[in-house]
Amino acid sequence: MDLIESDINVLISQSSLKPNGVTEAQASATFLTKAISPEQADATIQTTPSISRSGPKTTKKSFADALKSNPPKQRPTAILLYPKEKDSLEGSMRDFLSDEVPSNHSIFKNVRKIKNIKNNGLAVIVNNKSQQQEFLEEIQNFPLIKTKISPSLPSIKHPSAILYGVPNSIIEEEIQRELKAATSQDSNLRVRFKFKGKEEDTTNWVFETPGEILKILKRKSKIHVKWHTVDIREFYHIKKCNFCQAYGHVTKTCPNTKPTCGNCTGPHVTFKCRRNVFICINCSTYNKVHQTNYSTFHRAHSSACFCHSTEVAAYKRTRDYE
Repeated sequence: MDLIESDINVLISQSSLKPNGVTEAQASATFLTKAISPEQADATIQTTPSISRSGPKTTKKSFADALKSNPPKQRPTAILLYPKEKDSLEGSMRDFLSDEVPSNHSIFKNVRKIKNIKNNGLAVIVNNKSQQQEFLEEIQNFPLIKTKISPSLPSIKHPSAILYGVPNSIIEEEIQRELKAATSQDSNLRVRFKFKGKEEDTTNWVFETPGEILKILKRKSKIHVKWHTVDIREFYHIKKCNFCQAYGHVTKTCPNTKPTCGNCTGPHVTFKCRRNVFICINCSTYNKVHQTNYSTFHRAHSSACFCHSTEVAAYKRTRDYE
């Protein structure tokens, strides 16, 4: 934390030529808004001694550049294997399949992982849909397996859309009617959950939206319900803590006892921050650990954040946008 705090002090110290009577805060604000561009300020952060390290320096690259050099992998998929009848197998599914299919059989060539699932089932993970189909065809070549095992495919996980600030006086039926009109669909969208909006007496609604419907809603970006304009965005089911800014858990289960600001990385909650210097704790930590040089001159919850974009890309690989 001290290392990142020094980044802020270095930025402020750059404004050494401030006129008499100008406060330190005014001088730092002038430095950030007039003296140099955000790109130059960010370069200053990246090259300060507090985050310097041994080894060759890398050129700062955007998330788009990172995707070009490391294209996202195809989304893994699974085949679910269940007994056709509840007591049709004397032992476990693994024991039965081990007796029927030798471990060196070609059916395993594309298998990434095999996991136990409920009801004495197995989930076989493969790399893509074509390998999924190939596995289904091969396993049907075993007569006894065909009679005792029922293969199936996991249910499709659709992406989600969020409707912001819907007045509490508007009921679901009215929202569904406008959504169907906007997307030219006949069926209702499934409500995943809803939570309190920023404005008083409003609610944010999250709907499950098949890929084609989501594309339409994103293009429209809003709908009108009873003379209220409701903004629509894609909703990402990503766990991020607003206390320490880390991904993978929420504030309620945060293991940390001291907060980390999402604006400046200081040891205070974000809404109490009064600094005008933005440094992302996640990207700063990632750069130090992985010896990279991604931009850090943004808030931790910014859409420009490399770590946030990485989490979004990982989430999208778990959803079917087709």
